[in-house]
Amino acid sequence: MIVAPPVGLAPGDRAPNFALPDHRGKHSMFYERTRGRLNILLLLGAYRDPRGPATLRAFADRAQQLEAADIDLFVITLADAPTVRAAELPFHLWSDPESKVLRAYFDGLGLDLGGAGDEALALLLDANQRLLAVERGHGGELAERALAFYRARSAPLASRIRAAVAPVLLIPELIDPAMCRALAALAEGGPLTGAGRPGGQEVADPRIVGPLRRVIGRRVAPELTRAFSFAGISFDGLHLHRRDAGPGERIAARREAAVPGHAERRFLLSIDLDAEGYAGGELNFPEYGSDLYRAGTGGGTVFSCSLIADVQPVTRGRRLELRSYLKALPAQA
Repeated sequence: MIVAPPVGLAPGDRAPNFALPDHRGKHSMFYERTRGRLNILLLLGAYRDPRGPATLRAFADRAQQLEAADIDLFVITLADAPTVRAAELPFHLWSDPESKVLRAYFDGLGLDLGGAGDEALALLLDANQRLLAVERGHGGELAERALAFYRARSAPLASRIRAAVAPVLLIPELIDPAMCRALAALAEGGPLTGAGRPGGQEVADPRIVGPLRRVIGRRVAPELTRAFSFAGISFDGLHLHRRDAGPGERIAARREAAVPGHAERRFLLSIDLDAEGYAGGELNFPEYGSDLYRAGTGGGTVFSCSLIADVQPVTRGRRLELRSYLKALPAQA
């Protein structure tokens, strides 16, 4: 069974942008303050001591550890504007005494908005403001759990200087492991895809299609808008593809937009359902060099149908993929 996450914020979603009065006495926006680093968004209740409650002081005590881990901390609190302006803390604080932002975006996460300021909700975000996990607690215990979460994650790949790179969008953890397993079970018995067999297995059950469209749409659309200034997408079907290792036919590199009948298809979305279950099968865009692209289990790769895409042969196991073409919504009359 495919179950979409709740309407409110869930892991995989981007934390919304907002504007509130901050500790400098100015209105500022969240996205304007981010710097391409990991982010913790700390949600606090009301307090009156300018030093902040124990939870805020615990994070302040760990400011050097946060900096060493390339983590920026941001705070939204129900404390009033004068209290926030009086703070002397190494973080960016926003005052939301009427809980306009907290209720609009974060109420469903379980924050007790009427409670004391000591308990907090820590939203652990990646560098793209996407929610990774939510931790609830107070004091040093919450701060330590947040730091431990980031320490346990894989270290980022070393930087490389590139002379050319394909304009490809990789969205890690686009769908969760439970969704991947459910779709992989459907794909296991489906048709192989390759030369002469391009269609794959259509996902037609509305109990599956509906939740998938909701979760994929709300996570892909903001990324397309941010990366390519492209807004308003519709799905041209959802199809499962399975390719087993072996000497079978290689999928010929092609430009999707040049295929008859594909003119309205703007982007192709490919979601890897079991990256650990195979070797090979990466995407290459030969017009932009020899780099190979792979988003990991549950991760999505989005690229323009005007690019030449080449799928490498699967050398071990079987590659399971959910694929959809994205089209522009019709213009309003």
